[in-house]
Amino acid sequence: MTSPPGLRLTEEQQAVIACKASELVVNAFAGTGKTTTLRAYAAARPQSRILYLAFNKAIADEAGQSFSPHVECRTMHSLAYQAVGKRFRHKLGALRPSDLTRVYRELDVILAGFIVKALEAFMYGDTDAVQVEHVAPELAWSDRVQIAAAAQRIWTDLSNPNTPLPLPHDGYLKLYQLSRPRLARRYDIILLDEAQDTNLVTAAIVLGQPCTKVLVGDRHQSIYAFRGSVDAMRMLPSADVLYLTHSMRFGRFVAQAATNLLHYFKGETQTIVGRAAGAAPAEDIDPGKPYAIISRTNAGVFSRAVEALGSRKVYFVGGVENYLLGKLYDVHSIWAGKPELVQDPFYREFTDFSALSSYARDVEDKEIMALVGIVKDYKASLPSLIDEVVRAACETMQEADLYLMTAHRSKGLEFDQVLLDDDFFELVDKDGRPNRHELVDFDQEVNLLYVALTRAKVNLRFNRQYRAFHAAAASGALQPAAPQDSPPGAHVYLAEAAPAKATIDPRAATESGPGKEMAPVTTPELAARLIGRVERAMLSLALFSSEGIAGALGEPVDAVAAAIAAAIRDNAIAPALFANDPHVREASKRGL
Repeated sequence: MTSPPGLRLTEEQQAVIACKASELVVNAFAGTGKTTTLRAYAAARPQSRILYLAFNKAIADEAGQSFSPHVECRTMHSLAYQAVGKRFRHKLGALRPSDLTRVYRELDVILAGFIVKALEAFMYGDTDAVQVEHVAPELAWSDRVQIAAAAQRIWTDLSNPNTPLPLPHDGYLKLYQLSRPRLARRYDIILLDEAQDTNLVTAAIVLGQPCTKVLVGDRHQSIYAFRGSVDAMRMLPSADVLYLTHSMRFGRFVAQAATNLLHYFKGETQTIVGRAAGAAPAEDIDPGKPYAIISRTNAGVFSRAVEALGSRKVYFVGGVENYLLGKLYDVHSIWAGKPELVQDPFYREFTDFSALSSYARDVEDKEIMALVGIVKDYKASLPSLIDEVVRAACETMQEADLYLMTAHRSKGLEFDQVLLDDDFFELVDKDGRPNRHELVDFDQEVNLLYVALTRAKVNLRFNRQYRAFHAAAASGALQPAAPQDSPPGAHVYLAEAAPAKATIDPRAATESGPGKEMAPVTTPELAARLIGRVERAMLSLALFSSEGIAGALGEPVDAVAAAIAAAIRDNAIAPALFANDPHVREASKRGL
């Protein structure tokens, strides 16, 4: 099979087009032309019935204009709506805890919140029923069993067209998966785009089809694990694996920055090659020209918008209304003690700000935690600032000279100039080592920074987090991660790929390695390592006993108690919080 005439493709792209495997995984790094490659792959097979599955409707519509007529471009939700969802068109909508408390009077908002989270996990997953694993793991086992059973009963009502409970769009997708659709009867080939961020429902449908499957994506651009997304490319263990490493978006400077990040934190063995014409190295931006600021959080976006008032013309990528500004008014009204001003029925359930803050922590609702954080930062001045920001926002990108967005909303976009905000996760600790801990998905945080920096076509200003990483690598404190393996059993073919090369010159590796015994870790040593994790467990899980924290972290109680005692001595933790904790008292006496 040959590529379409007149289209200049790299050897890597040609290898994808020529591949005859019934299962193919294509790892395509940022800007390497995966959509162009898929179009050429489909064009080379004019007699095949092909289904192209896109990440969202906008991408599917755009693909429909560029793919050959024998390719049907859809989202999995559109297939599910046609088959199942249209029966629920009158009750489609988001499911909130207040919906449950309105129908089931015996439920309070906290319990309803846990049930909603369990139902969301079930709808994103591939099981046939709600299970204990879908319920928040920090709860007692008996509570999780009861909540799972309650969620299953409520799912029966949700999936009934005649009940008043709203059915989320992921609900009819789940019903479609449970119906076991046979797509192979209609299609010879399925092309799954953005396969690194596939929910388990879609993966179960696609991977179960007895037809040719081509999964394309960038495993390092997986940024939706918090929604239950998975890397479907790792779920085809016998697939042939090909790489697209030559980026037409940016030049050598951005390519090397991305390669270094993935090499040191994720063990990537491939080198990203920057081939964009005219993309000269520039480790800064020109403020006299339009540029983008990419933040990690909605709070970061709002802060940048406030800073730009009166000096820049700002455009919010995705629309200013999608940055939680409406909900900010409600949360601020709760903070100000004016519940009568709250518009959203969900937020009316909370009588005071501390109750809302506790709820957000208990159910780990990142959206509400972000809103609470913004209100705490701006306090009484917040409403007038929101009004100013909304009034000043440009309606189109063409009017603006500053583009604001989160890393999640930047996905799929590119800009001549990018400034990385300083609100990303701190990837290295004070010693320059990877800042991994159980309360953060470290790989997802690395991926978010990779996504953000690879939006830059020419000029890029690094943030504090990237500079700290670079300094740690240059000093030798940070060593490259162990090489990342391909999917088990995969057949890997590299057309133009080369081993990853870092421009940072790290020092020699540490002495401990295969065949060398590691010295046993003492309680004081382990305690020193645990202090940061203990503090984060206290903040995010509201745990204030050494036994509870030890259970959450999976660490020995004596080591956790020693960490708490050390933090109390350093005035990092208030002594009153653990005054009655026997393990902490004992550790304090022993001076651990």
